[in-house]
Amino acid sequence: MSGDEELGLKAERLAAPLLGIVVGLYTFELASGAAVTFWPGLSAWLQFSVLLHTAGGLVLFAAFAAFGWTHARRAHNSPERVMVWIGYSALAASALSAVTGIWAAWGSAFGERLPPSAAALHLWSSYASAALIGYHPFRSISRLKDAAPWPRAAGRLAAWSGGACAALVLATAGLSAVYRPVVYKDEPPPDYSFKYGKNPFAPSNAATDGMKVLDRRRLMGSEACGDCHEQIYKEWKSNAHRWSSTDLVYRAVETKMTKENGREATRYCAACHDPVSLLAGDINPGRSLDAPGSEEGVSCAACHSIRGLNGKTDGNGNYVLEPPRDYLFEGYSGVLDKNLNYFLLRSLPRAHREDFSKSFHGTAELCATCHKQFIDKEINHFGWVQLQNQYDDWRKGRYNVDGHPEKSLACKDCHMRLVDSTDPARGDPARGADGKHRSHRFIGANQAVPWLNGDAEQVRQTEDWLRGRTEIPEIRDRWAQGAAVPVRIFGPKAAGGRLKWQVLVTNNKAGHGVPTGPLDIIETWLEVTVSDARGKLVFQSGLLDARNYVDKGAFFFRALGVDKGGSDIKHHNLWDMVGQKTKRAIFVGYSDAASYEAVLPRGVRGPLTINARLRYRKFNQFIADFVTGDKKTTFPVTDLAEDRAVVGL
Repeated sequence: MSGDEELGLKAERLAAPLLGIVVGLYTFELASGAAVTFWPGLSAWLQFSVLLHTAGGLVLFAAFAAFGWTHARRAHNSPERVMVWIGYSALAASALSAVTGIWAAWGSAFGERLPPSAAALHLWSSYASAALIGYHPFRSISRLKDAAPWPRAAGRLAAWSGGACAALVLATAGLSAVYRPVVYKDEPPPDYSFKYGKNPFAPSNAATDGMKVLDRRRLMGSEACGDCHEQIYKEWKSNAHRWSSTDLVYRAVETKMTKENGREATRYCAACHDPVSLLAGDINPGRSLDAPGSEEGVSCAACHSIRGLNGKTDGNGNYVLEPPRDYLFEGYSGVLDKNLNYFLLRSLPRAHREDFSKSFHGTAELCATCHKQFIDKEINHFGWVQLQNQYDDWRKGRYNVDGHPEKSLACKDCHMRLVDSTDPARGDPARGADGKHRSHRFIGANQAVPWLNGDAEQVRQTEDWLRGRTEIPEIRDRWAQGAAVPVRIFGPKAAGGRLKWQVLVTNNKAGHGVPTGPLDIIETWLEVTVSDARGKLVFQSGLLDARNYVDKGAFFFRALGVDKGGSDIKHHNLWDMVGQKTKRAIFVGYSDAASYEAVLPRGVRGPLTINARLRYRKFNQFIADFVTGDKKTTFPVTDLAEDRAVVGL
């Protein structure tokens, strides 16, 4: 066969429809891959591009495997060795692109996330493959320009490849056009009560874009988050935020507030305790307290959809919530729909991260939206009263060093410690969190809720935390050591038949006041006893009686609110509160002292032993009796610290 005849045959091969279709598919793969990598947003056509890119890649892999094997064998002995090795390099890059593409698709379909190394290798090997494949046939094709069939062959190749690529582009556009997303009803129910004005979420400070009432489906479904974030989901199920709308005490107070002030008034509480019901318009007269989504408390979507503050750091739920964008097939009920939805979420995670992992989420200001509270005239019909305020305690305390975040400790550093992680949300080495994520147990001072739920591990971790036994290696150099709130018996002196001493209590570790939270129902007190050499008690204060009430003469750290008539606020009925007649808490790094004096009985034998311990329970006995009605239930008591002193007579 002459050289001209061989060139003619090669030109004819270029006219083959199958080759044109493969070239068109390859062109589409490159174009769609570039769009997926660089195009912002989460449009339907972009997501369908991912699906078609994946399906087309599998087809292209088979075609390249067959062609590459036969072509390499045929061209192995070619005298043009440079071109042979360029061809081998193109084949190797294509093989790597195919293998890493399958790896990435497998991880997105059956794993927890798109493997980052697979995505990076797939991207760069595809670029290398395109460059080498583009160059490798250049010289051969340039030789064909003098072959008689070349113009016709080149035209047919361009037509077939262009048609195939255009067909795939049109298929992407067509699928995008016919796809029907779930339609959300972002509006209040027809009978919605605007008792507090045009703001549907008043008297709370919560807000959404345009003050829209949202379809509850946008904010619930935390269990589905656990399909990928299994470790974090299990942690969340134990924390108090998860139970914020259904715990025994909140429900009792919510019911009482509804009876006395109307259902609309409880929107004040719901911004933090029941955001799904509030933002979905379910806090309305005649609606059940158990509206769909309320059982999730602060759901995953509700917290992670907060994008910033509604105004200043005023509290009372002053956040602005923006619901996440939906991936394709979100809300569809079929198994295939769900799997495709998860595949897209994992293979195109950029939008998911943008919507659910904002820089605002790492700030103390996020916590301030709920961990700062006040009552004003709208609720108590009297005037403004400051309630719990952990945020400003922290802001003014020693753990917040203005302008030096490396020296500061924010809420997350203590209450969301880094833990070893297998979760897709685990951190990266650049943030010093390689292989770890921030625990969503939110260990704090609430041992009552996990106790009610029978969650022994959450109770154990909470009690260790309260006693200061929790170690957090990443903040050891900035955090105080030892007990969280140590006590020390100070200056005991016996003279003239009397014994005098003080008990010093120090806020050693907390980044806010101790105790903190709703101090009208939290109970923290000193239990102090003095016994003689025979073990006989000669003094006692702060002991529990048979009904589990603390004796009234004990030294308490608490707040006592009053209503307009001067009566005590006992049922956490904050809507009646107009002020506080007493409040005792210890500021960050400060101490407080309780002074004691005992009259010693005649014949007492020394030495005397003074025992002092600081005791804590999340809910006092009056609240326990109120919410249970059985006069038998008592919430667990944790001994935070203790000290002992021996005094000679």
